Amino acid sequence: GNNFSSNQLSLFGAWLTISFAQELNKKNEDEKNYFSVLILTRYTYDNSIDGNPLANGNYLNLFDLGGKLEFEFKQISFSYEYIFRSVSGPQTNTFRSTAMAKYRVSDKIYLLASLGKNFGDTNNLIAQFGINLGFGTGNEKVFTLEK
Repeated sequence: GNNFSSNQLSLFGAWLTISFAQELNKKNEDEKNYFSVLILTRYTYDNSIDGNPLANGNYLNLFDLGGKLEFEFKQISFSYEYIFRSVSGPQTNTFRSTAMAKYRVSDKIYLLASLGKNFGDTNNLIAQFGINLGFGTGNEKVFTLEK
């Protein structure tokens, strides 16, 4: 109910994402092209709809399973995402299906566009256009576990 003193858990989630990327043209150092696959599984506990508590102590268990395929060619990338959602509760199973395009203007600036269907049967249109401005310092590191 958007109230800290109620001491009630309204929303909880846990997920696992597995990703794989394959370089498509290893011989050309100047132009890196990739094919990527991401697999997602997610569990969400939700006892509210749009911030309003469900009646009679009801709650939703949401199980998501899906993935994303992405092709990256020099400055542009195209991807498709599909996620199936199994719902226990007063709603029915649903899915999300989205196509996306990304254009790299520079190392830190990207133009993004996506179009698709979001979960549910009403108000489910996804139509976005945006600009990602990379405010990173450039000193970020990726850590790997070594044997």
